[in-house]
Amino acid sequence: MRFARIKILLTTLPVAYLYYRDLMDETIVPVKLEPLPFKAKETVFYRPELDALRFFAFLAVFISHTLPINATFYADKIHLPPLIAALVSDSVLAGAGGVVLFFMLSSYLITVLLLREHKETGTIQLMSFYKRRALRIWPLYFSFLLFCVLILPRFGLPHLPSLHLLGFTTFTENWVVVFDRFPGPVFEPLWCAAPLWSLSVEEQFYLVWPLLILAVGVGRIWMVAAVCITLAVISRALMHAAGADVIRIWESTFSHIDSIVIGALIAHHFRNGLPERSKTERVILLLAGLAFPIISRVGIPEYLRYPAVTLGCALILLATLGWKVGPSLTTNALIYLGKISFGLYVFHVAFISFWDAILPKVVFVAPISFLCSVGMAAASYRWLEMPFLRLKKRFAVVESRSL
Repeated sequence: MRFARIKILLTTLPVAYLYYRDLMDETIVPVKLEPLPFKAKETVFYRPELDALRFFAFLAVFISHTLPINATFYADKIHLPPLIAALVSDSVLAGAGGVVLFFMLSSYLITVLLLREHKETGTIQLMSFYKRRALRIWPLYFSFLLFCVLILPRFGLPHLPSLHLLGFTTFTENWVVVFDRFPGPVFEPLWCAAPLWSLSVEEQFYLVWPLLILAVGVGRIWMVAAVCITLAVISRALMHAAGADVIRIWESTFSHIDSIVIGALIAHHFRNGLPERSKTERVILLLAGLAFPIISRVGIPEYLRYPAVTLGCALILLATLGWKVGPSLTTNALIYLGKISFGLYVFHVAFISFWDAILPKVVFVAPISFLCSVGMAAASYRWLEMPFLRLKKRFAVVESRSL
């Protein structure tokens, strides 16, 4: 033991001497620290309440794809009064507005991250942005597309027409639909990939939006928004005047750019912080937001309902932003379902089509399709999407959330 202590002392004395000599030597030239290329990063941007909202957006879409939209069904089969039956039918149809809420949420989140990146670095790294978007969307998107192309035909289902396959692979499917209508109902097994038209709209937005911000400047986003809102209103009116049907107007990119830029405007307006709202204010905003899409279906032409749906989604987003979500089993479940909502959206029509062909009643199709979608989306998130999400973080200037 004594020899061990002597050995440690002999080892540390020279080091201590050198440190003391350097400390006392005033001739040493101090090292000049170079400034960092970027400012220190802000805290991680993550709003769990928006994950929960994303799940409810999916749930609205799921209901609109599952439940009957004919008021006579609720009047004859469930024996609801005609007025209530019509209200239920309109509510189911209004669930399609969940897609608009998806667009607005994506625009809000993307714009927040771009604005923070611009604030920290003075610019936007375009290639890093495009890589992050590709790593988030493409793995699941193209895997499911391959499933529709390679696996489904082995079970006797028809092949995806080459024109639509080209549209899906180039993220222009919504325009294919505008100029070449589906050859049959959306819920035929051939069209398990039909809901992915909205991904085409989002990818077109991802491609153009950061370029616009760099071109016009952060302070002029409102000018771009004003132009886009005007363009959306005019394009819907022109398509309606030209005889375009509901589906063609619905899947046009121009029909949704007003909801997209309003999400960006909300992000820009509250870029320095969110206002404090009481629960009463939030509930009022939320109820108003839910009411607008439903009320708009009463005696108003289809193409004129878009502003009401957009306003409703904006109120819902404003009601949700900054809502404190405490740790509980329910909120944790909702947040998790929001995280896997991309998979839920991708898979749900395939399961609805499958179970609708087997089960006799919609009352069984809806819950089983939902549970199957949750299971498949959870597996996809864990084993397919998660590795790419980890890789995506390498290109992040502003970290958006933990996995």
